[in-house]
Amino acid sequence: LGQRLASLHEEPNFLLVPYDEAVMLHSLRLTTTRDPFDRIIMAHALATSTKIVTKDRWMKRTAPDLAIF
Repeated sequence: LGQRLASLHEEPNFLLVPYDEAVMLHSLRLTTTRDPFDRIIMAHALATSTKIVTKDRWMKRTAPDLAIF
């Protein structure tokens, strides 16, 4: 697992993002779902302006410009 995580840093289309204060603040504002994992995924996308590939209807409604698929 450690080797795979290390190799992800070299992938040009993959970004490892820490769970920092900006992500935490975004996740606290996302109150329309009770799923903590969905909130964290969406908070990371919002904090970093990163697109996410998802079929989740809540994510598509919450950030239609970031959720694709």
